[in-house]
Amino acid sequence: MKIRTKLLLGFLALMLLIAGCGTSGGGGGGGGHAIHVSAAGATKAGYRVGTNGAWQQPSDPENFSFNASGAYEVALYCPGSNAYLVYALTANEAQDLYTPCDDPTTVSFDVIYDVSAVSGAANAAVVHKASAGPVFGYGTSGTINLSGALPGTQDLVVVALDNSGQILAAKMLAGVDVQNGQTFNVALGPSDTVSQSGSFPDFSSQVPSGWSGFWAAFAITPAKTRLLAGASSMGGWNYYEFPFATRYTFMAGIYKTSPLQSRVYYTNRAASDGAPGITAGDFPDAVTYSFDKSSGEFSGLVNPAGLTAYSFSLNWSGVTRSDFVSAGYLGSDAAYTLPTLPADMSAGDGYASASGSLQVSYLITNKDLQTLADASRTYKVSWTLQLLDGIEVKAASIEGSF
Repeated sequence: MKIRTKLLLGFLALMLLIAGCGTSGGGGGGGGHAIHVSAAGATKAGYRVGTNGAWQQPSDPENFSFNASGAYEVALYCPGSNAYLVYALTANEAQDLYTPCDDPTTVSFDVIYDVSAVSGAANAAVVHKASAGPVFGYGTSGTINLSGALPGTQDLVVVALDNSGQILAAKMLAGVDVQNGQTFNVALGPSDTVSQSGSFPDFSSQVPSGWSGFWAAFAITPAKTRLLAGASSMGGWNYYEFPFATRYTFMAGIYKTSPLQSRVYYTNRAASDGAPGITAGDFPDAVTYSFDKSSGEFSGLVNPAGLTAYSFSLNWSGVTRSDFVSAGYLGSDAAYTLPTLPADMSAGDGYASASGSLQVSYLITNKDLQTLADASRTYKVSWTLQLLDGIEVKAASIEGSF
């Protein structure tokens, strides 16, 4: 099994979007709740209590508070990505919105590696806390420069690869303090050899007609560095069991094209538990919708039991409009209408007279919004949901045009 991530990128878009939203849940009903919004990098903002109230605009769009007891909406403009973000939530679900426009501060560092003692090794790779995939070094020894890394204590994983990209050996540098300009030295030998001894159950019989399947296994280290341990469009059911991995996130999904849509299940389990069996019921219902751009209404939505949130994302002429809608806000409705934004953010309503692409997605999870938010603040990576101990996720997504 080669280390590969491109296979999965199209099917992880929903998780990446929702994991970055960072809402923090509150408790209880009754009187009003103080709602706080932290949106570093935002240059415009608005909020309103209820679903039809007047927009209020804070003096500081990056940091503001207001009171709400039921439904409320927050709108933000992120100039770097020319994105308009809307959060439609309820005060009982979400009282602290952490939604930075700016990426977190990152550092660069070097790893000097030597894998020459590993039989068959040709190259090496390093994975750090913020790397979506491995960063490669060519040859059996050398220096790998790693940029875009999060500073602070984390686990680093170094792997030795053969010429075809197969993992031969792996070693973890546990709990190192990564800072800008640092250098770490690591050598791998025969004692670091690993094999594809883990087995992901064959679920090909659960893939419905007209759909294709894929699976992936991610090893999670004690300090929450994620390493792809196996992936395939179908078949090839073995994954690497790394001795330093304390948990694994196992993912199974189905997809089809024209239009591109996916239905995904994943769960985070103790490494000793192994991969779960997959049943047809693990895959959520396919997304359905109808979009009227003149009114901004999405109708005909599925509203499954246990729903956590929906996301609606539109792209046109270099502009992005993304609405994150909680289950509490949506209620029992099968429709959502994009709210008209404050006057100085009206470009975010430009979809009505434009043509572009869209994505509709929903998420079901056994973790509440507060837990997701706390993790988002802690880990600061787009795959945060995969790192949460014991999480189970069902997610569905469909792409279209307008």
